[in-house]
Amino acid sequence: MKIGFTGTKDGCTEKQLKSLDKILKKLNQKYEYIEWHQGDCIGADADSTLLVAKNGYVQKIITHPPVNSSLRSYVIENNLKSFPNGIMIEVLEERDYLDRNKNIVKACTLLIVCPKEENEILRSGTWATYRNARKLNKNIIVIKPNGSLCKWPDDKLIQKFKRKVKNAKKENATTEANSEDPGSI
Repeated sequence: MKIGFTGTKDGCTEKQLKSLDKILKKLNQKYEYIEWHQGDCIGADADSTLLVAKNGYVQKIITHPPVNSSLRSYVIENNLKSFPNGIMIEVLEERDYLDRNKNIVKACTLLIVCPKEENEILRSGTWATYRNARKLNKNIIVIKPNGSLCKWPDDKLIQKFKRKVKNAKKENATTEANSEDPGSI
């Protein structure tokens, strides 16, 4: 599994980190191989990468660093000695924030989002990355500051879609049956 991560430069709340830890424990039990794609910014990127590495939840960490190093955490370089042996590290070419975030989304099968805000806003790299993942139909888990989770596609949305498909099939079957019945003319 390839997991992408995006979050606030202000760092994860304790509740976000607890929820993230629970999610990663479950994924670690389910998948033999997990890659962690992160943007190497201060705050949530660093918090989450330290959690992932120190607990051995992933086999490989892939850093997508920004060109602008003023907010870069250098979490790998600064903490490598404290990571368990065997974690593979790859640092990709520096990119501007927008391209870097798009590359994280393209690389992952699941995006985990830890925003500063409870609800989606404009003019936020974290939420722009979220919107890009939705546009590409990626699986997404948003961990809100209070630790609660939102998933995309939402379970309720999936059920609603399945009901629509089922109802459309019923309508088609009824229409076809009526068109074949000479008594319905």
